[in-house]
Formats: sequence, C-alpha cells, structure tokens
Amino acid sequence: MAHQAEMRGYDDVYDPLSGTGVEGPATGGFDMRKSMVLAAAIGIGMLAVGVAGCASEPASQPACECAKGKAGESTWCFACRKGYDKGRTTECANCYETMLAGGGKCSACAAK
Repeated sequence: MAHQAEMRGYDDVYDPLSGTGVEGPATGGFDMRKSMVLAAAIGIGMLAVGVAGCASEPASQPACECAKGKAGESTWCFACRKGYDKGRTTECANCYETMLAGGGKCSACAAK
C-alpha cells in the first residue's frame, strides 16, 4: 500500500533545522536554504536602497527659517533646530510646542 503523502501528490521532505520530515509538494517541497538566501538578498537590497537613497534625487537640506523667526514670526527652523515664538528662542522642540500653546519651558527642561 502506498504512503498517504505519495497518494496525495506530496513527498516527505527533510527539514535540516528541526531534524524532522515535513510534507511538501511533490515538485520539491519547501527548501529552507533557498528561502533563507532569498530573504537575505531582499534584506540586503532594501538596506542598499535605504543607505544610498534614490540616485536620481539629490539629498536636499531644509531651508533655514531663522530669518522669519527673528522677524517675529512663530516658526521652527528644521535646518538649525531652533524654534521662535513672540521673540523667544529655544533649541528644544518640546519647549517650542509648549511656547506655541502659551507656556514656557517643557516639563523636561523645567526640571533641569
């Protein structure tokens, strides 16, 4: 009598990681090594794109907004990492948000 896996069109495939047999399609089944290589290749490709960025677009720096802030406008300068509100200046983004809400320093800076 034929093995049930063979009757269904499956082969018993050896899984080297668990040391057990795993049922897979008769066309070759699940190959852990191939999937690990594929996952590594995808990961390396994603890392390369993330590190290099898009080659067609140059890296742009944010424009300095300090002139607007010094002129009295409420603004956060992403280039210099400074916030301006009603003549007050801060280098803490949380303090800037607190100043916009009518307060002074954020709780972390006030505790210093």
